[in-house]
Amino acid sequence: MLRAAVDALGPGVQVAGAIMVPSSDKYVQRKAKRAPGHGDELEPPSFELRAQLLRSMAADVGLDSWLHVSDAEAARRLFYLDVVEDLAKNATNDPDLGRLAPPQLIFVTGCDRWFPLLEHSPGCDGVVVVPRADSAGVPARSSWPSWAHNSPYRVVAAPLSNGVDALSSTKLRIAVTNALETAEVSAGNLQEAVASAAESFMTPSAAAEFAVWVVATKSATSA
Repeated sequence: MLRAAVDALGPGVQVAGAIMVPSSDKYVQRKAKRAPGHGDELEPPSFELRAQLLRSMAADVGLDSWLHVSDAEAARRLFYLDVVEDLAKNATNDPDLGRLAPPQLIFVTGCDRWFPLLEHSPGCDGVVVVPRADSAGVPARSSWPSWAHNSPYRVVAAPLSNGVDALSSTKLRIAVTNALETAEVSAGNLQEAVASAAESFMTPSAAAEFAVWVVATKSATSA
């Protein structure tokens, strides 16, 4: 998704880095309980594990020095565009920047929340919407107000493809549950089965870490 956003901005925009803000544990737990098929499977992973998985995936694709994982929502209850406003305020007051201009902050979102694209939000210099392949609803650029239409920082990326658009936490949970049910009982086999299932949703290093957590959590809850 971040790569798609960088591509959409084009070579004229130099991207210095990216900040990802995982949801709070409470939000993820509520979402998991509402998901289809929720039952006695594992509880959702904690913020700490999700942050580590993001770092591992970034390292696997060579973006570890480019990505920062923020606890703005998990620890400080900043939600959605509140995070951008807070970042902008902190950047403006950061003595390390000296006389340098504060960085321009561009919000990356999916097509289910495209509306910031055409709104003025405090601290937000631009918005990139990254749609799924089968999504609709984002207005055509020709209908945007001129201030948004003329901005190089407000764009809609090409739809995600190659199956990336179909990835979701619900599908990951179902795949892992199926792997646990069909794998042999030994911890080694369980871990291998979970890692294999998870690799359809994350990079190999992250899948291996995730599998270790799944098996350890399952063993603890079964004891």
